[in-house]
Amino acid sequence: MVSKVKILTDDIELDPTKDFVRLSDTIVSFITGSDPRFSVGIYGDWGTGKSTLMRLVEKKLNENNDKKTGKTLTIWFNAWRYEREEQVATIALLKTIAYAMSEHDIYKNVAKSIWNAMKTVGKDWAKQAFTTLIASEEAWNSLKTNLNEKMKLLQEAEKETIYFDGIRVIESEIEKILEKDSESRIVVFIDDLDRCSPQKVLEVLESIKVFFDMKGFVFIVGLSDRTVTRLITKYYDNSGINGEDYIQKIIQLPIRIPPWNSVDIEKIIETKVAIKLDKKYADFIKSKKAIIGIAVQPNPRELKRFINNIIVALEIYAELLKNNLIKEQELLILEALKWRWNEFYEDLMSSTEVRTELNKLLNMSNKVRESEIRQLRNVKEQDLAYVDTVVRQMDVDLWKFLTSADIVNTFLAIRNWDVYRRVAETTKVIPKIYLDRLDEDLLRGVNLDNMKKLFGENKGDALDRNVLLQKALREYFETDRKKHRGSNVK
Repeated sequence: MVSKVKILTDDIELDPTKDFVRLSDTIVSFITGSDPRFSVGIYGDWGTGKSTLMRLVEKKLNENNDKKTGKTLTIWFNAWRYEREEQVATIALLKTIAYAMSEHDIYKNVAKSIWNAMKTVGKDWAKQAFTTLIASEEAWNSLKTNLNEKMKLLQEAEKETIYFDGIRVIESEIEKILEKDSESRIVVFIDDLDRCSPQKVLEVLESIKVFFDMKGFVFIVGLSDRTVTRLITKYYDNSGINGEDYIQKIIQLPIRIPPWNSVDIEKIIETKVAIKLDKKYADFIKSKKAIIGIAVQPNPRELKRFINNIIVALEIYAELLKNNLIKEQELLILEALKWRWNEFYEDLMSSTEVRTELNKLLNMSNKVRESEIRQLRNVKEQDLAYVDTVVRQMDVDLWKFLTSADIVNTFLAIRNWDVYRRVAETTKVIPKIYLDRLDEDLLRGVNLDNMKKLFGENKGDALDRNVLLQKALREYFETDRKKHRGSNVK
């Protein structure tokens, strides 16, 4: 009979850390205490907890707030779900808002106005007119300042698009609601922008502009500002628009998620993660939390993926574990190397020479080893052998990891490298360092034409980082590895 095993799912954390509680309290106080006519940016890298924080804010806004009659209407817009739709993001956003309003007693009339405003937008010519209107920031500014041109375009669209009669009617309906109760507000959460294609990201951000001059709306946008600002700068390269300036015009209140560290990760393992696992794995993971904290670096989502990979490997190769052909501690160390120092790990697993040289260095005293490495760093790169190149590229954190008391002896005792290589292939992953590097190369335009061929340019293809990396893994990373190692890589 097959046994049941728990893994960690990528759900929103229902019991977040105290930092997140404090952040959410602050954001809620701004939303409830300010004139509802602004946008909040939740800034953080992939996997750092943007969605968790946004859900916590939503939860607090809905406390003691009836979904049908309450003063605050919260709406969740998951941008990535509309990635493959032909319609522009504004239409999807307006539909989402309209559906939510139609189920709320106070905002039903506003919902009707939105549906009426979108009657003709579904037509092909209206879509084209819309694309023209928001194609660029310059076009948008020109549209707002040049009344004659605006009227001409609106006449072509029969004055029925959301940019004229529709918006005026929606604005009028919301003003009536605010006159009756000034504490009424609509809070729209926009999540998963980081997983969208560049075009869709820009469409969503431009969509928020539709509501800029309209009271009653607060937008909470989760994004990696580092990625999105560079993406926008690259997209508008010819027009000179700066991504950072662009974001600042849309986001009035930036809130940055505090950076995680290895201590935070260890604490999460102890208090949040282990309790969700079966006891045998919970005990093992807790006992090795220091190693795991180093391996995954400061990222809660990476932590879950890493632990799942360990569990998968131990489950698939339970027989090898039982027969002492692999050991939990050895597997964990190799998985940690694979996760954080993937280039080194690939060299280690594929080269007996590298393993032999590393064993020799680890058996030296710290003083002698450091002297050997210093000598290597004084040699010209083109004169280095492959093994020496690998050793010279090892960073301080990697040496600190391998020479720590609870690692070095276990590492030196590993013998069944071929077995571990097979185990490792079962749980092959794309570490975050590669995700970040691909982002950098794409945004710089490095081999962009080749990338497009690899990834596909068919309509609806999402430029989701994980999908791209899966498709490009073999061809891209072999080239990437040689590029960062040097020409002597074999």
